[in-house]
Amino acid sequence: MKIWQIFILTFFVCGVYSAGLAYDEEKVHPQINISAAKQSLLVTKDVLRQIGFEKGLNEELFSANEILTVERWIASGGTAEDVPYIQVLRHFHDPLQPWDNAGLLGELPVDIDGWRRSSLLQAQVKATNETQFPNHASWYWARNYYYEALTSGSESLFALTFKSLGQVMHLLSDTAVPAHVRNDPHLPAFNGDPYENWVKYAASNGDMINFTGIQVDMAVFGNFVQGGPDYVLASVPISALWDQNKYNNPTPDPSVTKDVIPNLKDIGLAEYTNANFFSKDTVFNQDALINSYPHPAYEDTDYFVIDWKHPIRVDAEDGISDNKIYIHGNAGGTSDIRLSSVSYISKECVRVGYYDLGAPVLDEEIHKDYASVLIPRAVGYSTAILDYFFRGDMDIKNARAYLGPGITVTGFEFKVKNLTTLDGQTTEPFGEGSIDVVYQYVPNGQSVPVYHHVANVYSISSEIDPINSDYVPISVGPLTTPIPADASDIKFMVVFKGRLGNEQGGVAAKLQTFGEDSRIAYYHQPGGDGEPSDIFTVLPGAPPTSITQITFPDPLDSPETSVYYFSPVWTRDGSVLAFTKETCTYPDPSDPVCYGSNHKTDIIVIDSASTASYPDNILQSLSFTPDWQDPDQHALNPSFNPDGSKLVAMGSDYMFYYGLIVSDVATGAWEYINSFEYWQDHTVEGSAPAWSPQGDRIAYYLNEKRDEVSGLMVPDRDIYLHMFYPDQTEGDVPLTNDDFMNTQPVWSHDGEWLAFASDRDGGGVMDIWIMDKDGGNMSKLFDCVSSCWQPEFSPDGLSIAYVQGSDIYTIDIYGGVPVQITTSGFRTAAPAWEPFVQ
Repeated sequence: MKIWQIFILTFFVCGVYSAGLAYDEEKVHPQINISAAKQSLLVTKDVLRQIGFEKGLNEELFSANEILTVERWIASGGTAEDVPYIQVLRHFHDPLQPWDNAGLLGELPVDIDGWRRSSLLQAQVKATNETQFPNHASWYWARNYYYEALTSGSESLFALTFKSLGQVMHLLSDTAVPAHVRNDPHLPAFNGDPYENWVKYAASNGDMINFTGIQVDMAVFGNFVQGGPDYVLASVPISALWDQNKYNNPTPDPSVTKDVIPNLKDIGLAEYTNANFFSKDTVFNQDALINSYPHPAYEDTDYFVIDWKHPIRVDAEDGISDNKIYIHGNAGGTSDIRLSSVSYISKECVRVGYYDLGAPVLDEEIHKDYASVLIPRAVGYSTAILDYFFRGDMDIKNARAYLGPGITVTGFEFKVKNLTTLDGQTTEPFGEGSIDVVYQYVPNGQSVPVYHHVANVYSISSEIDPINSDYVPISVGPLTTPIPADASDIKFMVVFKGRLGNEQGGVAAKLQTFGEDSRIAYYHQPGGDGEPSDIFTVLPGAPPTSITQITFPDPLDSPETSVYYFSPVWTRDGSVLAFTKETCTYPDPSDPVCYGSNHKTDIIVIDSASTASYPDNILQSLSFTPDWQDPDQHALNPSFNPDGSKLVAMGSDYMFYYGLIVSDVATGAWEYINSFEYWQDHTVEGSAPAWSPQGDRIAYYLNEKRDEVSGLMVPDRDIYLHMFYPDQTEGDVPLTNDDFMNTQPVWSHDGEWLAFASDRDGGGVMDIWIMDKDGGNMSKLFDCVSSCWQPEFSPDGLSIAYVQGSDIYTIDIYGGVPVQITTSGFRTAAPAWEPFVQ
């Protein structure tokens, strides 16, 4: 071991470490970390909000009896890494040495308690056996804290994550201090390192230090050392930010550290600093017997072309003026900066050909130049640390909840795709690992969410898994702990842990709320009865400008024809929209009553994804034509079967018999459900039939049925099911059977529940109710002050749209405040919530 290394270790062990060695841990390191955080994906891509921190860097976290914002936890890592100060022994990395020998005490024959470890290895240490000052704030530990925080919701673990990252950033920032990459220790007992002292002084006295980071290209992580003994010691690609083994012995070439492109990626920060800057005791010391460094050499500077006749008069901070000759270098391709200075008297030495002038001085102006280049790099490379840590990204869509007994949430499903990328284009694949889900909600009467972790809902065996190129469906449930019916703020976190690109043990996370944006179609009749109506869509929660008109005048319709569009309905995949078109022609202005050939009601099917406008997007026009060619025929209020190939509708003729018909969308062929004779004794006037998502049932409202005794049609006003069974005969199953009005049934997306409008509580107004698919577990969802009609489930199953008065509202099924989504005036009705587009 070198004598000076023993000397250093002795001094530290004896307690001579009253101040830090690198950038000031009280001001400079925290500010580097804060600046890096503000320039990172945490802000630019809003990553913090994607994991549930709505206030971003200002989100407060409680840990270790203190409350700090995310920003301050990251900053605190910049301070904590120097506590205790003996830790600085692990804050050195000499890129010209093998990594297991690159620390300040790298030549120790035995690594006692990790003291020979370089900062690069310190940043990647895993399990530690040190009896003194073990490192539990490395990249490895930060990854584990993060995963545990995501799967538990623990504020303390999130705080540890950010603090640990701040400590890793501190280790990296120290490689922007020349003394720390040229193994030049300057103990506080001997006035420390002059460059570090100046930066601390400048920061403490309000001097302007540029903390704006230089952007580091994320492609830098593809340049990490991927083989050999160094890779075994530090396999995480963040090693590329320290050392890429490009500037190394036996013939280190400083040209590899030059900035060949605006965004750095081709050199580690330790390599850059070592090749281009001096520390106090390593100025032009390439010929020194110990601790020598080949660059910067005289040949790398303007030393041989100095303008000795024009010294610069410098007013030093001690108030003494001096004539200085500055030696310049290009510091890796930037504009020339001052690397060192010599006394004006040295001109005489050069004149006689003597260049061995001893150690030139590093003064305040030089330190200022150093800081102008090195601190922006420290910030930029630290930003890259955060960007790499939080780069994992996924897209989640089509989240749907499953409702269970008591309107609890017993499970949910969604689709997810890996969107992680380093270059903004190529997917960085998920490799061997798994997807976990953490669902959360706020119990009634509380303000703090509870979390439940469901592990390994999806396993990934290799990079060829479809999740890396397409959306994969994931189903979670039945939940061991269902979400209560009176819960609020229901969300879930999708967490991947496994191989992420070249990183083993990578973590990606995305918080998903239910209520994915999807349109609600409806009809609006601004002029009231007798005036034309059209189909529109609106995006709930969006401004009124989100309202889009879907139907427009059809050139094929006569100018004398009044046209009414109403009762829109979507296919299950949201690609097709159908609605009723009623036309009425008045050949005799004195007789405005429509009948016979003047009155027609058809079902129009359009391509909802088409860029063409109505009527150019029509796919099919479906008419109901009875066998006897009745001219006064109608088909209205459609509902699609699961695959969109058929639809059920209400059909009627001039005798005003209203029955259920099924039409083939492609051919237009139709048939009665049950039989024509059946509907002579049962009428569904006013009904909007609803085909179940499974396709095995149709729910509908029966308005009247024939009394077997009197032979007269009498009110029924109940909800029935038509069941599709091979042995099904005439006669359907009632789900309600009482003296109240029960109408307008609509299915939940999973086909397990029906919402409907009813006055069954005896209050005199129509409320929104819910029951299971067999008519059980009936309960009132919303108690309406004035009657509510036409309920419609949201695609995620957790909200209901309904009509009240002349407008449409939405409300969470667990209560809350209704949200009015239309303000369009007279007669706005028949909401149809667009399913998730597949």
